[in-house]
Amino acid sequence: HERFVPAGETEIQKQVAEYRTATPYHLANILIRRKFKAIKELYELLTNLIGADAVKQLPLLVPIKGAYGQCAVYPNLTGIDYSAIQIHKGPEVLSGVSAMTISKGIKLKFDEDMKDEKAKIKYADFMRTKKYIYRKDVMTWGRILTRYTDLAKKKGENNIALMATHIENDLRPMELQWATDVDGFRTMYSSGPTSCMSLHTHKFEVLEDAGLCPTAFYAFVPGVKGAYITRNGKVCARAVCYDMNKGEGKPKWRYGRIYSDASSFEKKFVTLLEEAGIKKMSGTYEIDMEFDIPGFFSKRAKDYIAPAVYFDNAVISKGLTVQFDIPSKTFKFLKELLVSIVVLV
Repeated sequence: HERFVPAGETEIQKQVAEYRTATPYHLANILIRRKFKAIKELYELLTNLIGADAVKQLPLLVPIKGAYGQCAVYPNLTGIDYSAIQIHKGPEVLSGVSAMTISKGIKLKFDEDMKDEKAKIKYADFMRTKKYIYRKDVMTWGRILTRYTDLAKKKGENNIALMATHIENDLRPMELQWATDVDGFRTMYSSGPTSCMSLHTHKFEVLEDAGLCPTAFYAFVPGVKGAYITRNGKVCARAVCYDMNKGEGKPKWRYGRIYSDASSFEKKFVTLLEEAGIKKMSGTYEIDMEFDIPGFFSKRAKDYIAPAVYFDNAVISKGLTVQFDIPSKTFKFLKELLVSIVVLV
């Protein structure tokens, strides 16, 4: 701890000297250093969900791997400045002066306890101190929020249950989900990031009357699929993916423009896409393959209709002609006109 003090910094050297015998302070830093990344990510999440004021009321919490509805609670480690943890990239700071900004509260509590004859008994020797500082309880998120914060009083018990559910869901690892049919693309655009194709912010009455949405178009185009991730039952990032080889040989998937609710979601989404072997596309994807879209009858339009979408990274080839085949009631995207095709205008 002391070797990180800059030479000549007399005032800092004095401060560091005061911490030398504060065993609880050093034990706290050892624990935080070992679990630094998990603690930092957890408190960033908690700050977003329950607010900085509520976070300050919490003792040290450490996630339990695979147990998303529960958390390890260190009830005797209070007064840690979690906002100070957020400004540091890694645990190495907890070996230096920066640790004082994070764990100063631990040292101050220790100083107060040592003034009380009964309170200082728990620090009688190292093993007793260690047992006290490292006491660990496992609690559900609802119990943690109720016991250690005033959120129940301010927000009500029902909101505590909702917050606990949100925390649990946000701790679960994100997984890529795919849209490959009409229902899949409807789900992909029914919540989350807003755009001109968002179903929760725009009305497409003629299409809805036929059980469609604009992006249902992608479900019928060869070599196209949607990718998205969710949080709390809502889409938080999405993109349309294209097979640049267009069915010839091994697929070469690339993702187009990403829509996300937050930069953190976009970062995680990109990581998952790249882990799946999908890289960012460059240029524009030309839809030049022949394909069919079944005609859907719309009572509002009193005719057969097909979905049409706004493209971000794709364009329909000028070489394709859209025709409607009456017998099969199908819209056909063709490279050449067929005599048997009748066009409805």
